[in-house]
Amino acid sequence: MPIGTDKIECIPDDQLDVVLEDIAFEGLKVISKFKADCGWTVVYTTQPGATPPADNEEGDTNNTPSPGPAPGPGPSPGPVPGPTNGLVRVVITPSDFDALCRVAQSEVGHFGKHGQSQLEGGLAAVVDTVINRVAHKGFPDAVQEVVDQPFQFSAINSLGSWTGLPAARQDVTKIIADHVQHRISGGPCSVKGATHFLNPHLSSQNALATWGNHVVANPVAIFGNNAKKDVHFHGFAPGTVLPRNYILEHGNQKAKFAGNGVTLGSSATGASLADKIVSICLEEWEFFEKGTRKEADDPQFLRIGDYWSGLGIAHNGRTQIVNQATGKSHNPPWSSAFISHVLKKAGAGSGFLYSQAHCHYVQDFISGRVNAVYEAMHPESYAPQRGDIVHFGRGGAKQHDFSAARGDYLADSFYPSHSDIVVSVDAGAKKITAIGGNVSNSVKDKKLKIDANGLLLPRPEGASTFPWIAVLRLVK
Repeated sequence: MPIGTDKIECIPDDQLDVVLEDIAFEGLKVISKFKADCGWTVVYTTQPGATPPADNEEGDTNNTPSPGPAPGPGPSPGPVPGPTNGLVRVVITPSDFDALCRVAQSEVGHFGKHGQSQLEGGLAAVVDTVINRVAHKGFPDAVQEVVDQPFQFSAINSLGSWTGLPAARQDVTKIIADHVQHRISGGPCSVKGATHFLNPHLSSQNALATWGNHVVANPVAIFGNNAKKDVHFHGFAPGTVLPRNYILEHGNQKAKFAGNGVTLGSSATGASLADKIVSICLEEWEFFEKGTRKEADDPQFLRIGDYWSGLGIAHNGRTQIVNQATGKSHNPPWSSAFISHVLKKAGAGSGFLYSQAHCHYVQDFISGRVNAVYEAMHPESYAPQRGDIVHFGRGGAKQHDFSAARGDYLADSFYPSHSDIVVSVDAGAKKITAIGGNVSNSVKDKKLKIDANGLLLPRPEGASTFPWIAVLRLVK
């Protein structure tokens, strides 16, 4: 008997896949299996942490080792001392990224037929599930080991390794690249630390009874189309603990997370103001479900009330005011209240003029605010970075550049405008991702084009382009 074996089962071949699924989600690891002369398969399983048998150990002579994965991160990253402060390292190497793209595509690459948001959300959720498992004490400590763990991802079952999966499509790769960048920038986990997901229409009755029904009744995320029985419910199996706190590493970037997938950056000692600003933006973006939830939705309308309350104004996302010129009612614009909320929560203190109009705080910095957290820069000569604010005119001010906006403000103390906060810069793709409030009546991200020097290109609007007024450079 293999060392550390906790369970041995003889399974009829026509029931093998179903039973193996149940075994896996009972928390057992399959450490060897072989086809017996009787036509049944003998499966050895062990509790996580038990010592597995060596290759071709007695009783496993007919087992052919599956092909190994492509070169990965090397030694298991696990908990390490020193600069990680005891946090688990979750490393995404180029080959790990390839594995994530392929396995996510195998699970939900077809979800695009239910809408782009279902494809993007479904892919992100599979990637985050793998990340959560690497951070969890009950699963392997490296991305490719989690992906290749037997009987976890259905498309790999007959292949033995993710390397046998088809290469990911270009659109899938881009979606996952954007999501990994989002996470490494401090963005929260899309499934809140969950390590399990299932399609209840395809799962076995035993799996549903032991954990699946609980997940369906208590999901943290749902992607796909339940009415068409093509769906993933994400959640926690009964009694499942959260993953350990971890550091997510990709390229030369790192971000720290609690087990529930919320960044530790905003509360960690020594976290920069930029980290805090970006983290809060991403948390708000997630709260509005990446721009799909609107200002009047419940509970999002109350969150907008929080933005306004920071300015001492009793509005919320359902407030209606009357335009004196037209006599029509509308929800008061809250994009500057959003910016003010983010900066106040991040700890900008007296270094920022919290205002219900963007032009006021921008021109305040131009006027030379004492202890300012930002410096107003000409967009033609400064490349925006994480935590910076990009500012442009609207309506009658859409043609304004730095000088025109200054002149207008000195004359009238106002001009219509909007601002967004930069959350990531991708120099290779020549784009910036920024998040703003009251964008399509939500908290939403947008992609802004930059040139080879990182400078903003003119804003496209219809067939025309318009200038930027300013970039606020974070100086604290």
